[in-house]
Amino acid sequence: MRQLPLATNGELIKDKALSGGRVFSTPAFVVTTSNITPDVETGIGSWSDAEIKRALIEGVRPDHHRLPGVPLAATLTSTRRCCPKTSTPSSPTCVR
Repeated sequence: MRQLPLATNGELIKDKALSGGRVFSTPAFVVTTSNITPDVETGIGSWSDAEIKRALIEGVRPDHHRLPGVPLAATLTSTRRCCPKTSTPSSPTCVR
């Protein structure tokens, strides 16, 4: 359920699964979940297999920024190939 964004009324938007945009705040950092759908513009649709491998192993995105939740990144390979494209831009993670 963490990869489902919330509507303004606080309900989950089920047809936007894995599209990111959900914000989690902790004492150490704030994370906005990333779009891991195969959308080329805002998701991981333009990532090569090598870039996905690097993200999974090293926690580094193709733009050389760090992935905030590398365990979550383990879903990148499968979602790129099996989920519908959803255009939702990702926001950077803010580390406190």
